[in-house]
Amino acid sequence: MQLKTATDYAISAVVCLAANGNSMCSVDIAEKMGIPPKYLINIIVTLREHKIIASIKGAVGGYYLARDPRELTLWAVIKAMEPTMFINRCMEEDKLCSHNCVAVCPTRQVYLKAQRALEEHLNIPVADIVED
Repeated sequence: MQLKTATDYAISAVVCLAANGNSMCSVDIAEKMGIPPKYLINIIVTLREHKIIASIKGAVGGYYLARDPRELTLWAVIKAMEPTMFINRCMEEDKLCSHNCVAVCPTRQVYLKAQRALEEHLNIPVADIVED
């Protein structure tokens, strides 16, 4: 399992905004992150749809975190950007299993433990990342 580049950039953008504390224009964010501004705009659209980033229009406008960085978690940013973060298909809501044994599958129990550990480790506030 590997995060998409867009997810990595989204995390960087959120951390950048949290560290800055004020609104920033997309060009400044992109420059700090070293990515093309047009690429960042697509990421910002997704983050806005998930109410992670908001914007202020106008000459002195820009983007800012829509949530307190002490309450916004890294896991929330990742989930906004990735279509799924489950480590196996059988853990999706429909529990589709190619072996039709979801209820009794011993491997699924291992996957569940791994999934819980992953979520626990990534469920840290963005503010904690900024402080490190």
